[in-house]
Amino acid sequence: VLMIASIVAITYFTLTYFESTTKELISEEQFAMVSLFAGEIDDKLTNMHDLLIVLSKRVPPGLFQNPKQALDFLKEHVELHKLFDNGLYLFDESAILVAEAPQVTTRVGKSFSHRKYLSATISTRTPYISDPYFSSMPGSHPSIMLTAPVFGPDGELIGVLGGGIDLLRDNIVSRLISTPVGKTGYFYVITRDRRIILHPDRSRILKQDVPVGANKLLEKAILGFEGTDETVNSRGLYAISSF
Repeated sequence: VLMIASIVAITYFTLTYFESTTKELISEEQFAMVSLFAGEIDDKLTNMHDLLIVLSKRVPPGLFQNPKQALDFLKEHVELHKLFDNGLYLFDESAILVAEAPQVTTRVGKSFSHRKYLSATISTRTPYISDPYFSSMPGSHPSIMLTAPVFGPDGELIGVLGGGIDLLRDNIVSRLISTPVGKTGYFYVITRDRRIILHPDRSRILKQDVPVGANKLLEKAILGFEGTDETVNSRGLYAISSF
């Protein structure tokens, strides 16, 4: 009886120690990977925004009165079309669309003053990265817009250059989170108001389908927590999650 009790005790403590050290190792590696990918997303967006800002300084002032020349200018910069896969845009100082490339809609001449990315850029005269929104492009894909103000020779704001990123396409931003984690793990990006930006299940993008309190660790992350712990997600699955 003593031998059996000893073996059971040793086995229990061995398995408990093994489980604890395994979870600790997974947590450290997982948090390091999440931190790396989060930094990569920041860097990619920053670099893309910097390219757009540089191009905005090369926009000739007269383009905003000549839609054809404005379109030709956007077409010249094909190197940016792969980065901004939801199009390049020129808006005048009143948020009227002057040109878009590729030209796939008849929106030229319409006002986009209702879009926050334009009103914020025009009012602050500074570059801006938008919240996710549904594009008015065909298909109405979830997108984000990067903007840069365009100034005239006297320093007055004469327009806005914009570059759109389609959140459903395979681009340099969404590709970062497509890496699988083990057999069932995955990455996702979510805003503080629980709006999903990037997720392997593309049907969930731009939805707020995580009820308050459904994932207690996510609630902590929204309040500023950074780290790894066990949790139950909004689909009822047990997981070791890192934020």
